[in-house]
Formats: sequence, structure tokens, C-alpha cells
Amino acid sequence: MRMPRTTVCVGALLWLLAGCGEAATPDGTDAATIADSTTPDGVDAADATVVGGPLPCDVQQFLDRWCTACHGEDLKVGAPMALLDRGDFARPSITDPSVTMAEASVARLTHDTAPMPPIGVLEADVRAVFEAWVAAGFPSGECTDEPPPPPQLVCTSDTYWTGGVLGGGPLMKPGAACIDCHEDGNAPRLLVAGTVYPTVREPDDCNGAAGVTVEITDANGDVLTMTTNAAGNFHRRRQAGQAFAGPATAKVIANGVERTMLLPVFSGDCNSCHTEEGLAGAPGRIVVPSEEGGP
Repeated sequence: MRMPRTTVCVGALLWLLAGCGEAATPDGTDAATIADSTTPDGVDAADATVVGGPLPCDVQQFLDRWCTACHGEDLKVGAPMALLDRGDFARPSITDPSVTMAEASVARLTHDTAPMPPIGVLEADVRAVFEAWVAAGFPSGECTDEPPPPPQLVCTSDTYWTGGVLGGGPLMKPGAACIDCHEDGNAPRLLVAGTVYPTVREPDDCNGAAGVTVEITDANGDVLTMTTNAAGNFHRRRQAGQAFAGPATAKVIANGVERTMLLPVFSGDCNSCHTEEGLAGAPGRIVVPSEEGGP
């Protein structure tokens, strides 16, 4: 899996760009137009005075879980704006100034083809805290709770890929997003690719778990079954003219135990979300299922 010249290729996924960024949807419509043209208090968003301020704790926790991995101080994966305080949400939408960023965000939470976060439409009870906050006029709050630090990165296998970024073959760069990198040059085009690990927090280039089955059922009902190699990597080559048919379901199977993703999959570049720390709602790495459960 060949890596790009300067950065890991998490920013190149089309679905992730559409989901993290507040841009036009894949069907050509502006997702922000789904929202009403006024703020919850009846003031036209384009004329509203932008007032900043901290966020209520429950809203802050929602954003930390689902949004700020892309829309944080350091924008990632094509996100065009930060969403960190009340002022960010009170501003007019960058694609439709008649609605606020808050209202545009609510619209994206339930959009069929370009949901936000891009892993799929969240369950109603999960997004309810954010939707209620927007409906109430997105008031300021104060959250002093410090989130717990993430678990320490540990390479369970204690073995790493050391072969560089060119000509690596199927064992190269475990943990890294691969698909868009294979669009440029002589590398084979990939439809699905990723890495399975023993634990949720493993570093890039660390070899993962071999012999694990990954099963993806796409929107057409076609089932792709792959087995991880010695590096923990799995992949399926893309045929000419073929595209990933999402939304799809994904499951990981090992020793007769299955773990199924709770939300639909809109891209085959699995490691773009299943990073060391996790993006767009992913808790971290794709993990070998066990009878004890886990992330």
C-alpha cells in the first residue's frame, strides 16, 4: 500500500470530505437548504449577531465524540471550518447564509446521502442532545469537565513495517489509509482496505492480527469476504469502472465470534476513520472480536 508523498492520505476520501465539510451533497443539493431559513428565535440567520461563548457540557461531549476530530483547531479531512464554541454555530452557513451553521449541522445529522458524521446517520437518542440545543437557540454554557486521556498506544505484536512507502505489497503500512494513495501511480486500485488489530489503540506501521475475517455487504447486497494477512491488512482490488456501493454493513469475525459495526459504512477506506485515536466517531482501530466484547 503506497503512501502519499507528504501526508497520510486520510484527507482524500470523497465521502469523508462530503461528510466532514459543510459542502454540497453528492446529489447536487445543498444540505443546508433542508433547514428552515430562520434561527430558533425567528431571527434571520444572515442578520443575526454572532455571539460566542462556551458550550454546555453535554453538547461539548457530543461534539468531542462525533465532530471535532475533523472540525477542531486543526482542521482535518477537508473540513472547511472549526466548530468549537457557540460563535462557530451562530455564524451563517458557508453554503447558505440564510441559515446558521447550527441549523445546517442539524440537517447534515440526518441527511440520507451526506450524513455528518460521515460514518452514517446517528441514532435519534444519540443526536437528540445536539438537536435540542439548537432548537433552544443554542445557548452558551460552561463545561469544566476534562475528558479522560485516551489509552496509551501499544503495538501488541511488537513488530513493525519498515519497508518505506514504495513497492511494499499487501503487507505494507498497516494502520494507514490506503485507497486514495493507490489512485496515483502504478499501485493497484483498491475497493476496500484496512487493518485489524488486537486492541483499539495501536500505532501506525504496527503489524496487526492475522487470520481474521472481514465481511462487508454493500448496498447492492453483494458480500465481500476478506481475510487479514500477516500484517493484519485486508483488501479487495477494484475492477475498472467499479465504485464502493454504500451504505454498507461491515463485520469482523474471529474464532466464531462476530463484531458488527453499529452504523453504515460509506467508504471502503476503513483506516481513514479507524486511526490511532479514531476519527468521525470511530473509537480507534478495527479490533478482533472476542467473547468479552469491547469497542
